[in-house]
Amino acid sequence: MRQFFEEAYRGGFTPWEDAGRLGHAQLDRLLVRELDERPTPPGRALDVGCGRGEHALALAAVGWRVCGVDYVASAIEQARAREGSEAVEFVLGDATDLPALVEGPFDLVLDVGAMHGFTPQERVAYGRGITAVAAADATMLMLVFAPGAPAPLPAGMTRTDIEDALPAWRVLDVEAVDTTGMPFPAVPVHWYRLRRS
Repeated sequence: MRQFFEEAYRGGFTPWEDAGRLGHAQLDRLLVRELDERPTPPGRALDVGCGRGEHALALAAVGWRVCGVDYVASAIEQARAREGSEAVEFVLGDATDLPALVEGPFDLVLDVGAMHGFTPQERVAYGRGITAVAAADATMLMLVFAPGAPAPLPAGMTRTDIEDALPAWRVLDVEAVDTTGMPFPAVPVHWYRLRRS
């Protein structure tokens, strides 16, 4: 998958970014809820699988101190070149080894389609890493495909898969994503909101 993403970012083929722009109102509402529940300034946020940094920059613009992580070098290079990027720490590295890449604690973790592409073993490592760098009362927002999308798209996850990979977290909310007009597969897509317990 890494080679696919490297070539996609280099060539400008990023349908997931197009989908993000179409679905920004829903994500904006979810992030406003997190702001409303936090003191001002809101704290630290970690954007896992940050790509070219669109969400990381948006978080920084409303006061979060943000770190974005991605394993695609060309995406991180492009993120660092964007206007406003000096407000975000962009880190190149493997999200299944987060404690080696970033120092917590983070109050908010944003995962817009990273974990659902991992193997079961990678999910366990990712879950351990997220827990290690998260604050005791951290919130996590995850965009997740249900299983069933055709290859080479992400394998997807069920709620049970998420809970198994993140045993130190509890699911607070699950919200369906309206995929009308988005280049998503014909499988359900959901936002999961979790709290470290």
